[in-house]
Amino acid sequence: MYKTGAVVLNNIGGGINIWVDHLPSVGESVLGYGFDVAEDLAKGGNVAVAIARLGMDTAIIGKLGDDEAGNRDARWLRESGVNCQGLILSPEAKTGQGLGINERVTGRNLIVTGESSSKWLSFEEVEESLRSLAPAEFFITGFEIKEELVLPAAKLAKELGMKVVLNPSPLPKTSLEAIPYVDYFIVNDIEAKKLLGMDENAALEPEKTLRALQEKYQTENVIMTMGGEGYAGLEKEHYFSGAQIPVSPIVDTSGAGDGFLSAMVANLHWGKSLEEACRWANKYAARVVLVDGTLKGYSTVEELEAFYRERGESL
Repeated sequence: MYKTGAVVLNNIGGGINIWVDHLPSVGESVLGYGFDVAEDLAKGGNVAVAIARLGMDTAIIGKLGDDEAGNRDARWLRESGVNCQGLILSPEAKTGQGLGINERVTGRNLIVTGESSSKWLSFEEVEESLRSLAPAEFFITGFEIKEELVLPAAKLAKELGMKVVLNPSPLPKTSLEAIPYVDYFIVNDIEAKKLLGMDENAALEPEKTLRALQEKYQTENVIMTMGGEGYAGLEKEHYFSGAQIPVSPIVDTSGAGDGFLSAMVANLHWGKSLEEACRWANKYAARVVLVDGTLKGYSTVEELEAFYRERGESL
C-alpha cells in the first residue's frame, strides 16, 4: 500500500561534544574534558536513522552543504539505510554544527544547535520530494528547520494521505495555532508548560496538561515525555502514563527524546496502539542514554531484545 514507511523533514547536522564536572552557570568558567566530533545528525537525521534501524523504510528530505560535514552526514544516513533521494547537497549551503556540553556524572547537558542548512531549502523542493515519496504512512517534522517550511509541509503530507507527527522542538518563534491536521503531537514537559503559558517551575499535572494541549491545538493524540518522571499520553479520550526505566550509568541523554519518538512511530507502524507504542518506546529510550553519541545509541530490535534479556526482562 505504501511506497515509503516514514518521511522525515527536520534539521540534519552534527556537532562537537565536550564534558564538564558540572554545567556552568551564566558567567562561570569551567574546565572541559575531551573535544570530540559527535556521532549525531540533529533531530531530522537522528530520527531517520533510528527508525531505519528498527527496520522501517525511511526517507529524509533536506539540504546540506557540499562540505566536509555535509558529506559526512550524508554518508552516515546512507550507511544506516535511510533513503536519501530527497537530500540535496548544495555548494551554496553550509552544514550547521552544534555544541553539546555534557555533565560527566549525571549525563545532564546543554545543547546549542548549529544553524540549519535548511535556510537554503525551498518549499518547492520539499513539495517535489514529498510527492515523489508518496504514498507514505508517516510524515515527521519539527521546528529545528526553517519555520516557514514546517506547517505547510505537514498540511501537504496530510493531503497526500500521510499520518503527521509533529515535535515542536525547539518551540517556534511565532505563535503556534490550532493544528488539526497533526495526528500525533509530541512534546516534553518544559515545552508543554511554555505552550500553555505556564511558569517553567510550576507543578505539572500530566493528564490535565495533555487535555489542555489537545483542546488548544485541536489534535487527537498528544504525548509528553517528562525526563526522570517518565511519559504520559492521550489517545483521543484515553489517558495513560508510564515511569522512567531505571538504568545506569547514564552517559548521554541528548538523543533520548528523538529515540522515543522514533520507536513510537515504528510501533504504530507495526499496528500497536499509542499506549503500547509509548511503553515500548520508553524501553528503547532507556538504552539510548547509556551510550555516548546519539547514533551509537539507536538500537535494532535484536540489539534491544538482547539488552533486556541481560536484565532478565523482555520487550
